[in-house]
Amino acid sequence: MKKLIFTATLLLCFGIQAKELDLGSVLPLEDVKLLDISGKHISLGEAKRENGLLVIFSCNTCPWVIKWEDRYVELAKKYRAKGVGMIALNSNETTFESSDSMEGMKKHAKENDYNFYYAGMMGQN
Repeated sequence: MKKLIFTATLLLCFGIQAKELDLGSVLPLEDVKLLDISGKHISLGEAKRENGLLVIFSCNTCPWVIKWEDRYVELAKKYRAKGVGMIALNSNETTFESSDSMEGMKKHAKENDYNFYYAGMMGQN
């Protein structure tokens, strides 16, 4: 639980400081494991490809996300061809019974043909 709170605090701080990383920079929190819809734990480092990683903070219920997410699959395909990995992180509490639960995430990803990692902010090692 302490690790979860610490990681959530760090992610919040990164959001507040929101600055672009310089090319070649070390990826922050690269080894933090997140539960993917496949049931496996994945780290940002594992999702990253040879030319980088695109991280999208997303969820299943935000009106802004819903209007924009039809571009996700296209982005993943375009940048995979350029050697860039992609992961969408559901920053909502995924342990509750809701559209943002892990089961809701799996259903949402299937309905929208997600072709990239989709992980919840729960289940961190």
